[in-house]
Amino acid sequence: MSALAARVRAIPSWQVTLGFALLALGFLVAAQLAAFVPALYGERELFLRRHGARSITAEQARDIRVIRSWIPDAEPLLYVSNSENRWLPRLWERALSPQRVAIVVSTDDAVKRVAFLRKRLRIRWALSAGSPPPDPGFVWHVRLSPIPGFPQEYWFGKLAK
Repeated sequence: MSALAARVRAIPSWQVTLGFALLALGFLVAAQLAAFVPALYGERELFLRRHGARSITAEQARDIRVIRSWIPDAEPLLYVSNSENRWLPRLWERALSPQRVAIVVSTDDAVKRVAFLRKRLRIRWALSAGSPPPDPGFVWHVRLSPIPGFPQEYWFGKLAK
């Protein structure tokens, strides 16, 4: 025991002080994160609840009700678009939450990505946007209301197996 005590006494006092300071700092950071993460998540949910409805017209609200009536809870929805607009897919994702929305913007490899996502997530429903909207393999589809200010068509329908 005396060898261990001698080694502890040989540590310079500044190293002991630094060690305790770093330990205290670690606890402070952990406490801040423990308080911050749930608050941030709560703020995000509150923001989406308050501001999501303001971005949606009455016609879109009707379309969203139609989509939700067709798709079972928590079933994924494929969003395919041939537009470079990144705001519209997020608008649909927000409007349809908490359903999982797999977003694919059409590019050269979109066909491979759509096939991969459909197989991996067992996607049976799709929302397609564009002028004209791409067809990811619909069995049937309905035309949805346009979004004011965006010259695109929207199709919602069931995908072939």
